[in-house]
This record gives sequence, structure tokens and C-alpha cells, in this order.
Amino acid sequence: MSGAEDGSVYFSRLLEYVEGGEVNSIDAFKDGSSSDFILNSLCLTSKISIENKHNLTKELIFKIESLKSEIDDHKEKINNECA
Repeated sequence: MSGAEDGSVYFSRLLEYVEGGEVNSIDAFKDGSSSDFILNSLCLTSKISIENKHNLTKELIFKIESLKSEIDDHKEKINNECA
């Protein structure tokens, strides 16, 4: 697999294994489905997965910042009570 600066991806070879044995991926497309369509679906799925992970990361960062603020508020309250 190789990629370009514009984000395009080229698959030079795709290996498929079924029950531990290598299968010729051309055999999988004898029903007329396009390997390009399947590869594009794979790339789209990968992009969606990356976007989902990015969104989850943003959510976790927000939760961490919120908890840090709560901890700081609690520390300030304790310091004010001790003074």
C-alpha cells in the first residue's frame, strides 16, 4: 500500500486469509462485485473509524479538563477552610 500527498491510496496487493489459508482475492469477486468498490468501502470505513476516535478523544479531553477544574475548585475550598 502506498499513499500520496493528496491523500489518495494505492493498494498494490491485497491478501485474504480464510481459516489460516491464503485465498485468491480475485475469486471473491466472481459474482461481479468490484474490488475497487470494496476497497473504497474499506477506506471509507477506516476514515469513519478515525473520525469516531477523534470525537471520542475530544470528549475525553473535555471530561479531563472538567475534572481538573473540579479538583482545583476543591483544593481552593480546602485552602480557604484551613486559612
